[in-house]
Amino acid sequence: MCKRVYLEKAGCNRRQLDLEKIRSYLEENGYTLAQSPKTADLILLGTCAFKEKEEDESVVRLRALRKYDKQILVYGCLPDIAKEK
Repeated sequence: MCKRVYLEKAGCNRRQLDLEKIRSYLEENGYTLAQSPKTADLILLGTCAFKEKEEDESVVRLRALRKYDKQILVYGCLPDIAKEK
């Protein structure tokens, strides 16, 4: 079971509330919040794709996080609106 989780949001500010809820849940359930993706077992990326600018920002960040060769969980608008990306 992964215990170190890195949280990040890309795109709109609406994901900030989600991120805070997730952070609280993880802390209450024995997970450690990693300070960088390099030290994490799992990366959670909150995304947006409502506007092209946010979609592009989310995709750029997702591609950058792939270099860490970690499991990445993407949530938010991007998987629903631009699944192909």
